[in-house]
Amino acid sequence: MNKIPLMKHTHTPTKLRPRIKTKRMPSGANLAWKLGIAGAALPALLTAKAQQTPAASAVVAPPPKSDTLTTTVSVMAKESYDSDVFLQSQGPLANDHSFVTIVVPSLGLKWKPCKEFWLEGSYAPELASYSSDHSEDYVAHKAALNLGGNVGTGKWETDNSINWVEGNSKGPTYYWAGPTTPGITPVPALDGSPLRDRRDQAVYRDSFKFEQPIGDWFVRPVATAFVQDFMTQQKAVTHVAGTTSYYANYVDRNDINGGLDAGYKIQENADVFLGYRYGAQNQAQVVNNAANPSYSNEYQRALVGIEGAPSKWLKINAVAGPDFRTFTGAFIPASFNKHKTKLYFDATASIMPSTADTIALGAKRFELPGYLGKSVLCDSIYEISWRHKFTDKFSTSVGFRAEYWDFDAPLRKEWWYGANVSAAYNFTAHFSAEASYNYDRFISGVDALGTANWESTRHVASLGVRYKF
Repeated sequence: MNKIPLMKHTHTPTKLRPRIKTKRMPSGANLAWKLGIAGAALPALLTAKAQQTPAASAVVAPPPKSDTLTTTVSVMAKESYDSDVFLQSQGPLANDHSFVTIVVPSLGLKWKPCKEFWLEGSYAPELASYSSDHSEDYVAHKAALNLGGNVGTGKWETDNSINWVEGNSKGPTYYWAGPTTPGITPVPALDGSPLRDRRDQAVYRDSFKFEQPIGDWFVRPVATAFVQDFMTQQKAVTHVAGTTSYYANYVDRNDINGGLDAGYKIQENADVFLGYRYGAQNQAQVVNNAANPSYSNEYQRALVGIEGAPSKWLKINAVAGPDFRTFTGAFIPASFNKHKTKLYFDATASIMPSTADTIALGAKRFELPGYLGKSVLCDSIYEISWRHKFTDKFSTSVGFRAEYWDFDAPLRKEWWYGANVSAAYNFTAHFSAEASYNYDRFISGVDALGTANWESTRHVASLGVRYKF
């Protein structure tokens, strides 16, 4: 960690903005060049670190001043084996496997010039190369900028992030054997989410909150935004009669909401609150065709929640309540119920039964339009993990995950089961290594219309190292 005194002059960085033009697929050579750039930077950083004098490193650093900028720099390299790159169990791409090389240099910074303002930022480009399937190569530019501070007795915070992916500008093509079910898109369970995340796109996430205490009470205006902008090509004809292939079109979508919380401090480190949200979700139409509906909608939520640390061994942040939704999109089928009420919840908890153990729990349920268009679903995610620290250097973890997609349209229900184990070892304060294994099982079923066996199983084994400067 390097502490850099703030300079008197400032420089406003150029705003990162994703490209709008259609991009060509990154070739293996192009990605290898980018990996080489990241690799070339590592010796230079190591050399700069080595040039520090022994006397300087032995001096105990004074406490950071309020006008000090603190930076962190690291490089991670990981080699993985993916047993099913395209998540297909039938057709020419079934069980297609590949080694995957990932390099992630990262830069983080923190700055707190005064109690009224603080800033945290990071940038970590993820460069991935698939040795057997270069169509899946990508570079994901991941950046975040979080700001906060105090205004009198109130405090505010805004978190902003972008994941801009330079990947394949074409959507994936899926294959199947046998007949299809009318109205059901022949794609893998959960619509092949891992493949989607490697395609051209930009994903923005932003949130804002201001909390004003009033004795043991508080009020808190809040707002959030999610925007997923796909830059992949769309095709008007995705399936030709007599063939066994389907091209997946991706459509833009967003979710923007705002509201107010009113809470009460039940103890020093724990609050309860009631909340209200009004929001809207937008789903673009596939190739702007009247035959393809858009499930854009507006919604209201009434919420009750708890947050904080009720005890030394428990931290919790949970909110739940009814979600009242009205669909306003174009060309929605007459048989579709445009008014729905469902339960929304979002909860996380950390349990620390001992100083060496941490158990993390998570559960989330929400409604959103599908990214393949012509669909809307209720997404439910349940997670649990346990991390055990044997020593200051060695730790292990195990986790389980279940995600359920319950489609309102078309009639389809799907599960994604996952399990993972990992072991990490810190050789020094700067150098560490981690080995991991992930198992994924995708199960697809078509409700009331028969069964669609677009299912798959995937194994991913990884070994990675990280160096912190």
